[in-house]
Amino acid sequence: MSGRARPLAAAGALLALAACGGGAASPSHPSSAPVAGSSAARAVPSPSPSGTPTALPVRVSSRGTIHFTEQKRNRTVYTMEAASQSAQRAPSGDGVSVFEKPHVTFYPLTGKTLVADAPTGTVNAHGKIVTVLMSGRVHAHTGDGIALVSDTLQYDDADETVHARGNVVLTTATERLEGGALDADLRFSHVRLTPGP
Repeated sequence: MSGRARPLAAAGALLALAACGGGAASPSHPSSAPVAGSSAARAVPSPSPSGTPTALPVRVSSRGTIHFTEQKRNRTVYTMEAASQSAQRAPSGDGVSVFEKPHVTFYPLTGKTLVADAPTGTVNAHGKIVTVLMSGRVHAHTGDGIALVSDTLQYDDADETVHARGNVVLTTATERLEGGALDADLRFSHVRLTPGP
């Protein structure tokens, strides 16, 4: 190693230690030593150890076609393709990912798939609770021809349901229904449509 490389390596190591909370010990407190002529020394708390590194959140951004798959108990729950992704994940595992132009295919336990497209999508993970929120005028359809258009569409992973909000239009082979909100299972076998404001 050259003479110049050693000081740079040492400086890098010191910066790494300082970033993790390590580094030089804090100066002694002036009153920590007994005072001459006093009958007792004053108790001063000692500094706490600072060698434990602090975990920082991770931020990732990527462009180009993004492929994302969510699985539960060895079963694919949904897949997503998107034009870009911006994600932030906390040390606890919780995180938020924002997708541009997501194309999501949801797979219920049995039956038809639900495919949805939107200008933006957000995946929120908090513990074991995962939600997918698509927004900006969502267009979705099932494998057997049911079409859904709404301002937003949220998928809740816990019970595998979807919730459409704002200017909802549901079209089947025989009817066209409009409302303010729709709640359904992924197969659209149980659907509740409520009027708008």
